[in-house]
Amino acid sequence: MPLPIFLLGAGVLGGLFINEQHKKYLRKQDIDRLGYKSKNEVIARSPSDLLPSSKAHKMIPGAVVCCHVYGGFEHTGIVIEDDLIIELHGSGLVKGVSAKRFLSSRSGENIFIACNKSGHAFTFCDAIPRAQQELYKYYDYSLFECNCYSHSWSCITGTVGKIKSFDDFNLNLYRLTQEEIYWDRVAL
Repeated sequence: MPLPIFLLGAGVLGGLFINEQHKKYLRKQDIDRLGYKSKNEVIARSPSDLLPSSKAHKMIPGAVVCCHVYGGFEHTGIVIEDDLIIELHGSGLVKGVSAKRFLSSRSGENIFIACNKSGHAFTFCDAIPRAQQELYKYYDYSLFECNCYSHSWSCITGTVGKIKSFDDFNLNLYRLTQEEIYWDRVAL
């Protein structure tokens, strides 16, 4: 019987080690922010509930926000007013929700906003009317085909395309802005 307890203990210690390494990496990104140049990285500061960015910003209309869902992936939306986010919900319905509702029934504790290294949120003014026109539309939601990333991207650019992951979404955002993305905390 001691072997399973040993394996459990080793697993816990391994998890703690990885957790500490991730925190160390995020702290370095925060400390070196203005002088930091990532090595071909699109995301220079990942959204992290484990160690949220020390910078906090207000939600700005036209900005892109995200939160963690079930600890496994991120959910995105477009801010259209100070406390109103347009999202494609997993049910397929496009909704307008408050920041509090954006986090409700999700595992994340923070909302993150896409910023440049100086802490200025990327804002896309044309995304506001596009997102408003999407309200209450229904889509056949698919995790890899018609998801929140594809929907947010179509609001930003006006083009429909399949974006399969948060990494792909960030790569497109990077290509559009030509700046590394820092996912800073939203001050709620």
